[in-house]
Amino acid sequence: LKGVDSSPGYTGLGYGLLRCVPITFQRICWHWHNLIITKQMVPLGLADLPIIALPKNNGLMSSYTNTRPISLYEVLFKLATGTVHEKVSDILQKNRVLHPMQFFGQKGVGVIDALQLIIQSLELCIRGGQQVVVKSADVAAAFPSVRHWYLRMVMEGKGFPEEVIKFFMLADGHGTFRVRLSQAWSDSVKKPPGGVGQGEQGSPPKYILAIDILLWMLYKDKERGLFVGEGFAEHCKRHFPNMQPMIMDGWLVAILFCDDLCLVASNTLNMQHLIDITTRVHDFSGSRLVAYKS
Repeated sequence: LKGVDSSPGYTGLGYGLLRCVPITFQRICWHWHNLIITKQMVPLGLADLPIIALPKNNGLMSSYTNTRPISLYEVLFKLATGTVHEKVSDILQKNRVLHPMQFFGQKGVGVIDALQLIIQSLELCIRGGQQVVVKSADVAAAFPSVRHWYLRMVMEGKGFPEEVIKFFMLADGHGTFRVRLSQAWSDSVKKPPGGVGQGEQGSPPKYILAIDILLWMLYKDKERGLFVGEGFAEHCKRHFPNMQPMIMDGWLVAILFCDDLCLVASNTLNMQHLIDITTRVHDFSGSRLVAYKS
């Protein structure tokens, strides 16, 4: 079980309380936990969730556009989904199903590795007199923009068993939600056919699966990026022994950390080509890019 600081759902049962309830009740919960995983079904009510809006960057919450909605899933449901998603992530990484330039969720690799890879690449290119163009892309409401039909299509294309696909859809494809408004709750609304809630352990892996095709499409035109040399990985290892740089055939085009995308190119025309590819993928999947930052 996780720490006791996780907010509970409607029932008020959090990780801390679940540790203290009688063993008989824990056995009942464990029985439901196993049924959710093996039958890909969730009891009515466990899929219902409240949503609270937290201010972004400690700013004033003048409207819901300035907030980050957090979905409070039931702890029993989070235990079941967390068990499966952790095992699926291990299988994906072991079999190298996802693109290696997706740094989120990989064991032994994190945001520091991604940032250091960018810094080292740019330093080598600039010292060599090469022109460098860098842009970062910001996705509007990345998790809520994931369409269920698109996620299913991606998982089917990667050969996921139907039982695993059904399980991935449980948390967001069933039940209702209510939003906290001032001192009261809104009416119950059926969950829409799209979006993954922030607050469930499987939400980041779902988004990573949905956006993985973008990296593969960008690296089909890797010559539009920066050529940092086939020995670049060894160069980084000498300076940063714990770093795991990932370069494909000596080319660096894009780095993705969940929904944070960084594009690099050797000139503005090549960068525009990469932007066009990125825009097409997001348009098809139903998400929206709101900003490109040079």
